[in-house]
Amino acid sequence: MLNFILSLLFFIAVPSEPQNDWQKSNLRGKPEKVITIKDNSLPVTEIYNKSGLIIHKENECICGCPQEKGCTVDYVYSNDNKLIESTITIKNRVIEKIAYSYKPNGEVVRNYLVGEEMSDEITPGGFGLVETKLKYDKYKNVKEEVNTNKNTSLKEIIKYDYIYDKQGNWIVKEASKKDFTENDFHKVGMTKREITYF
Repeated sequence: MLNFILSLLFFIAVPSEPQNDWQKSNLRGKPEKVITIKDNSLPVTEIYNKSGLIIHKENECICGCPQEKGCTVDYVYSNDNKLIESTITIKNRVIEKIAYSYKPNGEVVRNYLVGEEMSDEITPGGFGLVETKLKYDKYKNVKEEVNTNKNTSLKEIIKYDYIYDKQGNWIVKEASKKDFTENDFHKVGMTKREITYF
């Protein structure tokens, strides 16, 4: 009986994995379209299907390439909501198209139809090891980010302020930063989102 209760408590205490892109993006309600505008950059548009999966993105920076107008990513899903194809297009030219299949153990197999696999290798920067601590607001959005260089103990603090819509999704996010050379916070960016719902 004790094992059953402990198992039940573990099951309740462990948060479940996000089931769709709405949950991964911490969106509430059932958004159909989200337009995000950061500072003076191009608006990034995300279009979702009724299952909460992204089916189309426009103007997003992809694979380290600079943000460019006319850059799109389209996603196709199976009836059981598994990704089966993604296509990256820049100015109507397909630069990458991937077909996805799944092994019985759930492992994803990528078949590059156009383009080639990119390396996932991460090269360390010249700043050394950085530890990041995050604090969240009641909507589970980051309200404070503290980055500490483990070699020098120097800190950078970024605070985020939000304005929310009636669904509880942020529509304005302002970032302010203070690092070891500054006494006061200064604004470093503003991101706005326009959200339409099903």
